[in-house]
Order: sequence, then C-alpha cells, then structure tokens
Amino acid sequence: RGDKNISLEKNGKIRIAILGDSMSFGHGINNNSNIWPSKLEHYLNKYSEKNIEVINSAWPGTHTGTQTEIYKYLLRKYQPDIVIVGYFLNDARPNKAYEDEIKYYDKFKSKNYLNGIYDVFFGKFLLENSYLYNFIVMQKDRFKQKNFHTSYIKTINSTYTNRSNLKYHTEELNQLFVEIREDQSTPLLVIIPYFYNFEDYPFDSAHSYLRDIAEENNVDYIDLIETFKNKDTADYIIGKQDTHINEKGSDLIAREITKELISKNIVKSIN
Repeated sequence: RGDKNISLEKNGKIRIAILGDSMSFGHGINNNSNIWPSKLEHYLNKYSEKNIEVINSAWPGTHTGTQTEIYKYLLRKYQPDIVIVGYFLNDARPNKAYEDEIKYYDKFKSKNYLNGIYDVFFGKFLLENSYLYNFIVMQKDRFKQKNFHTSYIKTINSTYTNRSNLKYHTEELNQLFVEIREDQSTPLLVIIPYFYNFEDYPFDSAHSYLRDIAEENNVDYIDLIETFKNKDTADYIIGKQDTHINEKGSDLIAREITKELISKNIVKSIN
C-alpha cells in the first residue's frame, strides 16, 4: 500500500519489507501516512542514523501461505534487508483447512473451472477496483464481529491450544523464515494482538505458540500484547463494530517496533 515509486536499486538505503493482513495494510485508515508501516519509516529515519525505506506489501485477507507467495514472487526482487512479518492471530489455519484447500484446488482443476474463475474475479479484481465491493466485505466482517465474543474466542483458543492441529501452519511459518534467510535478509516476527479485553486477555495460548515458533527458528520477535496490556481497547480501534487498529494504535505499534529495532541493534548492524 502506498503511492511511492520503488526502485529495484536500494541506492544505499536500508530496506524493510512488511508482510501481513488488514491489520498491517491499515484497514479503516484513509491517510496512508497514518498506518503503522508508514509511521515506522518516519520514526526510524528520525531516530536512527540510517536511511530507511519501508515497503508495505500487507494485503487484507491474506494468511501466512499467501504472504510467503507474496514474498517469493513480489518482494524478493527488491532485496529487503529486514522482513517484518506482521502476524495477526487469525492468520493460523488448522490442518483441516489445508486439507480442504487441496481438495478445492483438485476440484477446480477438474470440473469447477468456471466457479474458480468466478472466485478469482470477486476475490481479487473487485477487491482492487471496487469501493462498493470493499464496503460490502467490510460490512460483512462487522456483522460477524457482533457475535464474536463467544465464537471467536472459542475458535482462536481451540486453534492454538492443540498445537498438533497446527502442523501445516507451523511448517508454513518455518518455510517463510527459511525463504527470507536464503536471501540474506533478517526476519522479524511482530505479534499483533486481537484488540479485545486487554485487562483479562483470553488469547495467551496464541502468543505463547508464536513466541515458541520464533525462538525455535532463532528469529527475533516483538510481542505487542506487552505494549497494549491493561490499556483501554476502545482507544485503539476503529469502532465497536470494527476492531481494526485506528491511527492511535498504529502510531503506538510503529513507536514500539522502532524502539525494539534500535535497542536490539537490528538496524544498526546492517551495513
């Protein structure tokens, strides 16, 4: 997301690429300069001694698998020095979701070709070109969130509590880190919490899983639950029916990542 032209040549800049979903894309924030990847570029250039460029390739609705493909076929050619994986808790998919996806593609290749074209048209073309379609998708998401209190908590916790049910997802995360390191880039996992009831936060199992994955892969991580703990959720989201982060939340995320990148010498260590 953004309107700047990006050259393949870095011209002495340190280049940071962002992978993620709508929480990193900046869903609900109209001004591109107020989303956290843009704020991150601003603060890093303000407080570090380096010339930093941030490329935001986050896209709504993506998960770890599609983000890996975005890295391989889009971002890799820009030779980022650091790749930040902006991980939101609904990025995980249980084993059955992968198995169902394989069945779908097998079906697509055989006799449901026209239905597949229909899905591609509505899933990609309209998302990129139709404000009306984006509005409908957004309203659908908001409707779902009205009833999330029991169903969403139960779904997230059941997904992460049973780690054997995350076999394929774990492999996917591991492979993403491998792809990044193969290009001599530094991966950084940023764990974005679900913005709900920080005083009695119900998703500790998800954060524990992600911290363990990072440590097993020797990847630096920033768990943002520590930043938002005990804060009032309402101050940092778009609204009651849209729990995407607002401008204030984006600014706090950017400041925290800037602080960690500088304090851990991740930026300074790059020549």
